[in-house]
Amino acid sequence: MLKFNLARLFNARGIERPFSYLVKQGFSANMATRIANSNLRRLSLKSTERLCCLLNCTPNDLLEWVPENAEEAKPSHALFSLLRQGENVRITTLLRSLPLEEIKAVEAYIQSKLGE
Repeated sequence: MLKFNLARLFNARGIERPFSYLVKQGFSANMATRIANSNLRRLSLKSTERLCCLLNCTPNDLLEWVPENAEEAKPSHALFSLLRQGENVRITTLLRSLPLEEIKAVEAYIQSKLGE
């Protein structure tokens, strides 16, 4: 079954209050609540595009695949890339725990990778 899982994206982007963030970005309170809680059955293409632009991601990043049975969860399955087992990016949490000098080193490394 495919389902929306935006909590991991909010965590990865350091967005601690997804509801407030989404409302500030122009989503209605109702839609912001549903998105923030990943309580969506469907999402229009317009809203999908808007979220992808805001979170700098692809539609695949918004989705998570939960196989109905273990046989489906083979690496050869087309949806395997949407299987998110234990995948949780917590870079902001990790950065907060580092001393300032190490944060500077991380920043320099990232800048070197981005070519800045």
